Amino acid sequence: MGGSVPEAINAYRECLKQNPNAFSAYSSLLALGVKLNDLLHTHPSAASIHHENQAQQPTPITISPLVRQPWFRTLLQADACSANREFNEASRLYQQIDAQYLPQSTYVLCQLGYNQYLNGDYGQALHSLQRAQQINPLLLKHMDILAFLAYTECKDNSLEK
Repeated sequence: MGGSVPEAINAYRECLKQNPNAFSAYSSLLALGVKLNDLLHTHPSAASIHHENQAQQPTPITISPLVRQPWFRTLLQADACSANREFNEASRLYQQIDAQYLPQSTYVLCQLGYNQYLNGDYGQALHSLQRAQQINPLLLKHMDILAFLAYTECKDNSLEK
């Protein structure tokens, strides 16, 4: 399988060249260690996305107009905090997105619940993941955590059957 972080970063950069609206590419770049400021570069038509260990100067890519939207910037900030293991701040930002911008987003609720879980806020994580599951009963993301929390927090004996 092989591969390296700089190669993955280059692949996601190429993805953003092809589709500047690919949110998964932005969040994957954050998970790979790309700095949020590089993604939110202030130049109006381009941004330099690179990894701190990458020796060569990256080529500029076109950034989606979404990056100028407050909800999208906040979402990227929340994902960056989560990638940096700043779970409390990530939870706060996901709660802000949930309250102000995207109240029915299963992605936001799942990320909120996951970060609350990693931060030790099990009751809040259970509530967030239950909301996501109610919106989309076929949702699979983080439902293993929901099952664990339902068992431990609610002492739900029906899970033992």
